[in-house]
Amino acid sequence: MVPAARATFLQLSAVARGDHFEATQRIRDAFSQASAWLTDVTFFSGVHTVFSFEVAVADLPALSRALADAHIVLDERSAEAVSSTASRGAMSDEARGTLAVTFVDGDPDLTRKVVAVPG
Repeated sequence: MVPAARATFLQLSAVARGDHFEATQRIRDAFSQASAWLTDVTFFSGVHTVFSFEVAVADLPALSRALADAHIVLDERSAEAVSSTASRGAMSDEARGTLAVTFVDGDPDLTRKVVAVPG
């Protein structure tokens, strides 16, 4: 019997500068370059967006570099979480998580309707 791969959940936070829409595209490109998959994107306002993702633990360092190259700055706790998860994970392990991005130059008056959960 082959053991199932472990899944790790990461909650990452970052800051992006520049146009909100251009920065969002840079984030999408960074995930693609690192062989990571965006599974959902939730736009809360012109200054805050949350990206849900999946990535092989072995690709976490590449994701961190791709985000840095795209001028998406992980906070210290997030950078440490990426580093420690990558160093202790097996190559077959998978990580899931969220990346909460604050757009410093975003429009705070731009709002998005957040749909209520039924029930």
